[in-house]
Amino acid sequence: MLFLLGPLLYVVASVAEGPFLAMATGRLPLYVLTGKLFTEPFNTIHAGSALDQPTIGKWLLWFSVLTAFSVPLILLTRWLGDRSTRIGYWTFAIPVVIIGGLLLCVAMLPLCLLIQYVYWMGFTPNRVFGLSFGLAALIILPCFLRWTLRCPAGASPPGDNTRQQDAHQARSI
Repeated sequence: MLFLLGPLLYVVASVAEGPFLAMATGRLPLYVLTGKLFTEPFNTIHAGSALDQPTIGKWLLWFSVLTAFSVPLILLTRWLGDRSTRIGYWTFAIPVVIIGGLLLCVAMLPLCLLIQYVYWMGFTPNRVFGLSFGLAALIILPCFLRWTLRCPAGASPPGDNTRQQDAHQARSI
């Protein structure tokens, strides 16, 4: 499974470095929680869709492309992998959680910038579409990850030894 998810993890991590560091160091959460999102004026370098600048359009495009490549590969790995064993489950789950977290970081950055953009410049149909797209991504991606990480039918979750306990109790009776 790692031979499929390893290259994907590398590509997603290389693109998500900036947004991840903004989240991990607390810059983006503090920016939102302290109210600077609405008090600082919008920096117009983030407007537009130039791919050589840190624009909202560029980050939404990166999120779309990375998600379009990640979801089918995660589904293929889920289908091919043996997740019924503890090692098989964790070999699948750890890279998927990391990839999902990085994708959420890539989605959060343009969404925060777009919220600030709409606050300072007003609503347009494209901005409403961008907000809808960002919010849908923040809802659908965690739901997809939760569904993906479910154990196969008939297998107990890793660390769950209730079947062993039930079997032991049945033998002792």
